[in-house]
Amino acid sequence: MFERRDVWELSEQDPWHEIIWWYARAVTAMQGRDGTDYSDPTSWRHLAAIHGIRIPRSSWPRGATWRECQHSSWFFLPWHRIYLHYFESVVRRTIVALGGPGDWALPYWDYSDPQRPDVRKLPPRSESRGCLPAIRLTRRLIRCL
Repeated sequence: MFERRDVWELSEQDPWHEIIWWYARAVTAMQGRDGTDYSDPTSWRHLAAIHGIRIPRSSWPRGATWRECQHSSWFFLPWHRIYLHYFESVVRRTIVALGGPGDWALPYWDYSDPQRPDVRKLPPRSESRGCLPAIRLTRRLIRCL
């Protein structure tokens, strides 16, 4: 069982809270796997392409299942749930390979919290190199759930 924690609460404790720091490290490592065709299924761009991409299908790596995001159908929530599960498991395996905690869980972002005036802004460390793409993608994914 993995416990997801609120990214804003983590940021208030420490802008580079261990969970956020490991996330940034994992994103940097995953971006290093992108290559030229994004064929590594654990690379940052490959995972993003599953959700959506503008590369013509004829240019996709063999066997790629990209641009599969489900919108405007009953399958919207279950598709995003399994996608987020897979994304989190790849990030966790990357963190463990880097020497991080095996119980790491993707922090959540409750952007609807009326008690927090800055809730729709990016958390403090999300603008740092390596972390911003992760926060943006996570924000888009969480918005879908």
